[in-house]
Order: sequence, then C-alpha cells, then structure tokens
Amino acid sequence: MNLQGDFILHAAASLCTTPERVSIENIDWQDQSLSITAGRDTKLLEASIARCGLVQPLILAPKRDGRGYRIVCGMLRVKALIACGIPECEARVVASSVSEEQLALAALYDNVPHRDFNAIEKARGAALLARVFPPAVALQLGTELLSLPATRDALRRYLELAQAEELIQNLVLQGAVSVEIACALMRMEAHDREHFISLFSRLHFSSSKQAEILDFCADISRRDNVAISWVLSTPPIAELLSNVQKQNAAQIAEQVRQHIRALRFPNLTASEQRFRELRNELRLPSTIMLEPPPFFEGTEVRLSFRVRSTDELRTLAHHVAALAEHPRLKAWFEE
Repeated sequence: MNLQGDFILHAAASLCTTPERVSIENIDWQDQSLSITAGRDTKLLEASIARCGLVQPLILAPKRDGRGYRIVCGMLRVKALIACGIPECEARVVASSVSEEQLALAALYDNVPHRDFNAIEKARGAALLARVFPPAVALQLGTELLSLPATRDALRRYLELAQAEELIQNLVLQGAVSVEIACALMRMEAHDREHFISLFSRLHFSSSKQAEILDFCADISRRDNVAISWVLSTPPIAELLSNVQKQNAAQIAEQVRQHIRALRFPNLTASEQRFRELRNELRLPSTIMLEPPPFFEGTEVRLSFRVRSTDELRTLAHHVAALAEHPRLKAWFEE
C-alpha cells in the first residue's frame, strides 16, 4: 500500500482550497482530536505574527455538528493568534467529505518536515494513527512519520504514554523519566505512583537507576508485604528528601538509591560494609588491590598488585607477608 501516494492523490485537492477569512471565535482550539503538539510555547510565533502577520494559513475542518471548525494544522498558530488578540485569520477549510484518515495524515505531514517530535508528540501521533488506521498501517506510519521503532511493543508503549496523566507526561517532556519508566509508573497503584513522581521530579537518576529503584521497591513490597509507597516513606529517605537543595541533589540521590538497595539486600550491604572496613584497617598501598568474593559467597578474596621494577616487587612481597599476619584479615577468613 502506497500510503503517501494514496494520500496525495485522494486528499490534495480537498486540502488545498482557497484561503478564506475565519473568525477565531469559530475555531474550537480545545478540540485536540487532530493535534499532537506538546511542550512547546508560542512566544517566537507570537513575535512573528505581530511583525509579519500569519504567513501560513491554517487548515481547518468543519465540526460534525456544523458549529465552527476543528484544527487540522496550526494549533500553535491559533494559540499565538489568540495571545496577540487577533480576531480573525486566513484558513483553508477542507471539504466535509475529507476522511478522518486524510485529516490525520495532513496533521502529521504538516509537522514532519520542520519538527523533531518529542516523546509526548510521538505518543499523541501514535494514538491518532491507531484511532483512524488498522494496527498494521498505524505501525508502518508510526515508523515512517514519527520515527518510532518498528515493533508492536514500541507502539504499545507510546499508546500507553498518550494516556498518561499530565504529571507523568511533564516528567517525560522535562527529560526526568524515559518512556519506559513512564509506562512503568502508569501501571502502579495511584498512591505508589505519586511517591515515585515526587521522587523523580526532585532528584535526577539515570534511566537504569530509576529502573533499579522501581525493581528494588517492588521486590521489598513483595518480600515484606508492605506498600511500595512505604519504602519511600521510611525515615531515612523522608529525612533525605526534606533536605534536598540544588547543590546537594546529586549526593542525596545517590544516598537515597543506596538506602533502597540496602533495604533490598540487607545481608549483602552489611557484607560490603564489613569488607570496606577491613580494607581501611589493612591500610594497603595503592599498588595492592584486595577484592571480595563474587556476591560475598564464601571467604575467598582476590589479591592483585602492580609493579614497575624488581625493587617494587620486593617491597610488595614484604607488604603481602605482613598482610598474612594481620589479625583482622585472619578473622575474615575464620568467619
């Protein structure tokens, strides 16, 4: 199916009508059925319109009830016109016979040449395509027009994101969470979700660390039969979050992550702490490295060193001999 060719052949004549003057009052800019715009302001557009007028006419479609128009192309232009106090503008009004599929394609093609879509615009575009086209066609067009990955799972995630509450969509627009993390938040109970939205809006974590935090909290919830939100409400975390300042946010974020990790793996965390204390007491030179057993299973440790001469090797040999007699290391092997 040649989607681009079909659109051009069947819709071009209907869309390219002669511009006419339309009252802004007759344009229902709150009808978002064909709009995908998100996270963009109109300041530059307002300045352009104030200085040069509306350079590109709107494309409007008659509403089904015959009362005014809905916007096919030009949502930002309409908002800028309203902000400038301009009562009417030029618009191309398409014939009522133009199909919803053609209108949807027009809305997307109007933006493709000059806009890099953000994640929420991709989500809204995917939802628009899924509403008017069969699934296979929506997937193909989502790949071609929105640069979505060519998989059903990717399309499903963006469709899910399109239904997200405004707080989550804003986090995505701000770059605070990824599409995958946003979808994970949506699947939570509302009370749990609110706690994570608050956490991720106040502290920056990489996507991988966010996923780790979500997994750890879910594991703790199942193991201890507590609400996920309880984990984020424990006194150490609550105290840390109450002291967040711009200059210490990165440090507090890591402390929060480490505390959640300690709740998830209390024995492993305790073993790590004991090994850190051991290394501190041994006072090893920087050329000698002492590594713990994998996952602290057993007492076997790994000792490695760096040398640049035989003299350094002799010196290290004395260090290693002394290390073998250190009571703290002997105690480690006897635990």
